[in-house]
Amino acid sequence: MQLWLRVLAAAASGAVLVFVAPPVNLHWLHWVSFLPLLWAMREGETGRNVRLALFSGYAGQVTIFFWLVETVVRFSNLHPALGWLCLHLFGLAFSVPFLGFALVHPLRRHLGLAWVFVLPAILVASEWAWPQLFPWYQGVGQYRTTWLWQLASVTGVWGLSYLVLLSNCVLAEALWRAREGRRPPWGALAALVALYVGAVGFGAWRYARVEAVLSQARVLRVSMLQQRWNMEERFETPAKVEMERWLQTTALIAGEKPDFVVWPEGACPYNPHEGGTRRALAAMVRAGGFDLLVGGGTSERIVDRATGQRRHLHYNSAWYMDRTGEVRARYDKMVPLPFGEYIPFSDTFPVLRDWIKGPGDFRSGTNATIFQGDGFTFATPICYEAILHGIGWRLRGADLIVNITNDAWFGDTNCPHQHAMLAAVRAVELGRPVLRIAHSGVNMIVEPHGRILYETEPFTDEAVVRPLRLGTVDTVYRHLGAWFPWLCTVVSLAAIGILVRRRRTDRTPGP
Repeated sequence: MQLWLRVLAAAASGAVLVFVAPPVNLHWLHWVSFLPLLWAMREGETGRNVRLALFSGYAGQVTIFFWLVETVVRFSNLHPALGWLCLHLFGLAFSVPFLGFALVHPLRRHLGLAWVFVLPAILVASEWAWPQLFPWYQGVGQYRTTWLWQLASVTGVWGLSYLVLLSNCVLAEALWRAREGRRPPWGALAALVALYVGAVGFGAWRYARVEAVLSQARVLRVSMLQQRWNMEERFETPAKVEMERWLQTTALIAGEKPDFVVWPEGACPYNPHEGGTRRALAAMVRAGGFDLLVGGGTSERIVDRATGQRRHLHYNSAWYMDRTGEVRARYDKMVPLPFGEYIPFSDTFPVLRDWIKGPGDFRSGTNATIFQGDGFTFATPICYEAILHGIGWRLRGADLIVNITNDAWFGDTNCPHQHAMLAAVRAVELGRPVLRIAHSGVNMIVEPHGRILYETEPFTDEAVVRPLRLGTVDTVYRHLGAWFPWLCTVVSLAAIGILVRRRRTDRTPGP
């Protein structure tokens, strides 16, 4: 078979993932999306198979994350050509988890039919272990398959990754056997169907159980606020006008009697706990009778002990003010976004701040704050933090996850939809409702069984109040965390050990 057809097949398997992702959401396509790549693999061509696997991963990364180009230019003073360079370097770096596909024929040769169960474990372990700037696990594309999605409450999103990859491997084996004139792999096909039906059956049971809990839960009337302004328009807007816009937007829902009003990341351009800003916010909450969570940058004035000079420390924060106007607590973002909120290594090499203009100089928070609200607790992962399973795990003790973000930085691209999808994962994994408020959308209410009750379009004005059922359920994942990828890692190491040992045996000359 001509090489160019194999290269095209590998690229197709990666690039098609952009259609699995939102806003297109062709989640059914994922169950067969890797068949072209598996077809492109050839027995005895290890080097070429490795390159094809990496190329497939690269094609997937650059199509899913093509919005990085626009974001790099908007965040910094870099030329668009450098934005494209960043995208291609990103694609190369994060294509590594696809390397596992190159093991398909050694596994098939040494493990027989068992390879269809082992290769998905290797791929799951790879996508979990390899550092990712934007954690994108294969199973996350199933976030709108209501019953199947409940599996994430047990295994985390990685269980869905395994099932999707297993489907591709079993179907590939069936196609290879048909080409070889052999009987179909009935056992593997039966196992795949049994696992799928079992997952759906469990999901139907869990969905009904969660719905029963939610039907008895307290209903919290929450604000859904967003504005249509893009970052270029906001850069041209004075801070005072920006503040006034949010006060006016909040005034639009006063007649709907909200219990809890949330302003997104960066909405308040001043320290919310100081001076006239605090007085304006306190007057608003007392008049409206609601609690307020407000996102804004915090600036602290300190004296440098080494130099004796005054300087400022900046944090990306969320402030909680109760309905009496008292500032109760603050959370500082623990994981600032590299090259967006800080320049890596700039403390060691300050000249980097002169070369790269645009990114902030935010410090990392140190405390996983859980706020005590009016009869419930809530945590506020800011922006990017909501897609990091480690941060979600640290905040798992809260009754409600409130994700505030400013996705206007990413422009009118697929990113706001993808970012919302990755944040929605936390609801099913932790068994907690997720309230997502983005400066310009996508806003969401996601219930503990993953149902999305309310979802906005980006760059539209929104000022409404919606009911949020404040029910919580326990999950296996909430107790055991990433147990499933750990299990996959053990299976992977054992399988690779078998491959190495048998390869040495094959090379040992006979008597």
